[in-house]
Amino acid sequence: MDRKTTMDREILRDWLKGIEFSHLLTCEPSPDLPFKIEEIMQRFRQIEFKLNKAYLKSSFPKWKPFDKFWMCGWKEGDGAIKQWHYHLLLYSPKKTYRRECKWVEMDIQNFWLSLASTNPFTGKSR
Repeated sequence: MDRKTTMDREILRDWLKGIEFSHLLTCEPSPDLPFKIEEIMQRFRQIEFKLNKAYLKSSFPKWKPFDKFWMCGWKEGDGAIKQWHYHLLLYSPKKTYRRECKWVEMDIQNFWLSLASTNPFTGKSR
């Protein structure tokens, strides 16, 4: 790894340490039916939107990032010995308008299960 990559990683790590994330999400797909990165990104984009819609006012798209739910994440593993999996950090706003944040974990799970998914090999629904 070169010096610039190490510096970039340290800058990102320091930036992430300064943010009070509320949840760490880990998505570990079944090894025989892995998710493509595009599908993971789209699913969590939809979950993030549904969280904002469920907990905040309808004007949330115009709000500052720290006033609404958002996520950042990364892919980990090598696809062989360590299966590909994904880690995401969820930021939850301090103030919600429609309900308390104590239901976020259950909502994330329900939103995940309600989203359609396709088998990457056959194209059929999972």
